[in-house]
Amino acid sequence: MKVVDCIIIGAGIAGLFAARKLKEAGRSVVVLEARERTGGRIQTVMVKDHVIEHGGQWLAGGFDMMEELVAEFGFEEIPADTDNAVIRAGGHQFVSTKDDNRTKALSPFEISDLGRGLVRFSRLAELLDKDHAWAQSNHRWLDQSLKRWTQTNLRTPGAKKEFLSLVSLAMREKIEDPNLRDALGYSPESIDMESIFAVNGGIRQVRLRGGMQQLTDKLADELSDDELYLNAEVTKVEWENNSVTCFLADGRQFSARKLLNTLPPWLAQRLEYSPRLPAWRDEVVQNTLPGNVIKAHIIYDKPWWREKGLSGQASSDSGAVRVTFDTTDEGHGVGVIMGFFTGSEADTLCNRSVTLRDRIFTKALSAMLGEEAKQQHDYIDLPWGKEKYSEGCHGAHFSPGIWTADGVQLAEPVGPIHFAGCEYAEKFNGYMEGAVRSALGEVEKIDSELV
Repeated sequence: MKVVDCIIIGAGIAGLFAARKLKEAGRSVVVLEARERTGGRIQTVMVKDHVIEHGGQWLAGGFDMMEELVAEFGFEEIPADTDNAVIRAGGHQFVSTKDDNRTKALSPFEISDLGRGLVRFSRLAELLDKDHAWAQSNHRWLDQSLKRWTQTNLRTPGAKKEFLSLVSLAMREKIEDPNLRDALGYSPESIDMESIFAVNGGIRQVRLRGGMQQLTDKLADELSDDELYLNAEVTKVEWENNSVTCFLADGRQFSARKLLNTLPPWLAQRLEYSPRLPAWRDEVVQNTLPGNVIKAHIIYDKPWWREKGLSGQASSDSGAVRVTFDTTDEGHGVGVIMGFFTGSEADTLCNRSVTLRDRIFTKALSAMLGEEAKQQHDYIDLPWGKEKYSEGCHGAHFSPGIWTADGVQLAEPVGPIHFAGCEYAEKFNGYMEGAVRSALGEVEKIDSELV
């Protein structure tokens, strides 16, 4: 049996990028992919001659390594239209306006998060004002700092920062670190909701014309038939200090001096290892849950929302669908709106019919963009939680304190076994940029260890 320098498990963007970099360093590789395709959680399909992105799609500011690959392959970028976005928050609906004085626009995910935070805050303020018995029995909880409450109740960094700024302005006086009770004592109505949803194009979010899988296809094309194996599901790994053997479900075996496992943690840990990996890894992974997302698309005969002066981008603090984008490729005539079912909605709906998901998505879209959403259309989605070789998307949800305490250690090698991927990244964790940065870091370690 031929022994190569490194086996890579997984032909997603981390595995393919690692293979490229190892080959550039003069190392021999074998990439083993359980699916019958490459790309992992990047998947592009064609529907009615239109590009539909089931997986990773967006590039944002700071994605330097991804941008280098895009430039190298000569792909065309399509920017997201952030003007004239619809925002539903606190029972009100707004359309974003342009404001050149804003230093940074909020993303749709941040807007949705901010809206939910403001609703919670407003309800608490009303409860504090009307229910003195509740206030008395919860006096210690109300004495917590506003920053702590914000950290617990909002998820995205941009929304947390904007929320604290808005509340500070509403309080009309400089208090370095107010407690929750003091902040709630000021009327939430004094927060200028209209000003929140001004944009200036400060958020740079782009997609690729033709789809993101073009990029992983290009990387896969650099590998020969002896280097890339599809339908190659690894079930067991035997290892010692300087050697690794991977056993496949179909009985094949591959050996190498090093192994780079690019499966997400919940799948990587499920493989049989001999000897076993350290017990603490099991404990960390048990507290690392895959995100559950159903990425959905509605295809219309034309982008009718543009006739209403809307961009198709929308955010809501309630409902089954919280974020939408116009992902229409020009020149095809049709109009495409993309959105997500996430969290508990995705948990429930992934086990229900496509017809029901179509109906729920259409209802949410009509509430945000108008009754025209109910017109004849095609619907397609992908419940990532049902995908055997992903079991979730976009990335991982670490239980409180897990990433701080053990997350970085999860990426540390065990003997000749290394780990890479978006969940292991210290920066841009959960994103494609994090995946390639993680892969590059492990390649440098592997190359230095191979003598």
